[in-house]
Amino acid sequence: MKATSNHIDEQTLSRYVLQDKTISGRRDAIEQHLSECDGCRLLFEEIRQYYARVEQEQEENATLGKRHGKGLVKQQVLPEVWTESISAIVPRYPNTFPARVWHFAKRNPLISVSGSFVLTAVIVVAFTLFSKKQEDSNPSYFSVENNVLNIYNMSGEILWKKPIIHKDEHDFTVGSKAISILDVNMDGKNEVVTIFQIPNDKESLKNSLTVYNSNGTILWRENLGGEISYHGKKYADDYFIRKMLIHDYHGKKSIFVLIYNSHSPAAVVVLDLLGNIQTEFWNYGHFADLIFSDVDGDGKDELILSGILDEEDNPAMIALNPDEITGIQQSRFSLLDRIPLSGAEKYISKISPTRAFSISRNSFSNLEKHPDSSLTVYYGNYPNSLFSCIFGDSLRCKEVLTTDSAIEKYGKEKAYQEAATLKSAFRYWTKPKEKPPV
Repeated sequence: MKATSNHIDEQTLSRYVLQDKTISGRRDAIEQHLSECDGCRLLFEEIRQYYARVEQEQEENATLGKRHGKGLVKQQVLPEVWTESISAIVPRYPNTFPARVWHFAKRNPLISVSGSFVLTAVIVVAFTLFSKKQEDSNPSYFSVENNVLNIYNMSGEILWKKPIIHKDEHDFTVGSKAISILDVNMDGKNEVVTIFQIPNDKESLKNSLTVYNSNGTILWRENLGGEISYHGKKYADDYFIRKMLIHDYHGKKSIFVLIYNSHSPAAVVVLDLLGNIQTEFWNYGHFADLIFSDVDGDGKDELILSGILDEEDNPAMIALNPDEITGIQQSRFSLLDRIPLSGAEKYISKISPTRAFSISRNSFSNLEKHPDSSLTVYYGNYPNSLFSCIFGDSLRCKEVLTTDSAIEKYGKEKAYQEAATLKSAFRYWTKPKEKPPV
């Protein structure tokens, strides 16, 4: 599956605000798009506020728009200057400023014309400078075309662009996990947070998270990862960033970044909007993707990770309580040296190692969230995944669907049998709600 980057047109948004029945079949798709697209959401808010003001004015003035009477408004017609009689001229010098200006203009026409020209020029120049200051230089949304990142303002004008390197087109579609636009430093303008690599920027080519100012210059950059050891074997600081999301952490917007070192070890690093590392969650196995979803209906989003646990080298889905990730921790199924085990895991759904599915080191990838908080994750070697698994409450697998790749590999009937076998291979773990006795 590949998401689309098309935006919703203004007419459709107006019908959505007015609850037009002609688009009732598209409302769920529109709501999903608005939850993921900053640009369309801002346009929707402007349209909604406009119709709200119209309704308010109609309520306050019941006769608004009606014509009262047919008579013309009487106007006072003043005599032209050159028709005034001599006796009408005031014999003393005017006292008010407008009268003095008019008195001077009548007696000094050449100077008045020159002065008017200069004043007009000053007004034009001032207006031009003011207009430039009012130009929209605030990043609003982005697009990626032909390996070029384009940053737009609300009017659709390109503010700046950069060439990029990417491995997975899925990462920069709607609901991107590679870029986010928001006001990082509270200066009134949006910044661009991204993990995209820039070809001529060596510092961005491996493990860098970069925040660009509204004009495209670098605000700050952070290289993530560090030396980790496993049973005495050291893994150097040679990491790559795979995915990134913005979400709340202890009540504040934070940046959740997924890094990996040639498939293992891997970690989720949480940074504040100024680039300070707040916490790290490590796993000696492999993390492929991350997403936030309320999988148990408690009103709080869990951090969902897909990948491979290193205990038995088997594919798994993990749900974490973000607020319980503190300091530097590792998964309860990880065996990294001198890193305490985390208590943040709430639910784990993994495939039994006795099944043949885990032999070829297939894994879960590309998590997608649905409006009902259920999740779809692909199983196999992306993009030629064999199955898509649907997870519901507490990360329980509700359904396993075949893909064209599975039918091509096994045949249609056999593919359905393999899907059923895969569903039965899931094993589940839930964190006890009460602490065990001492």
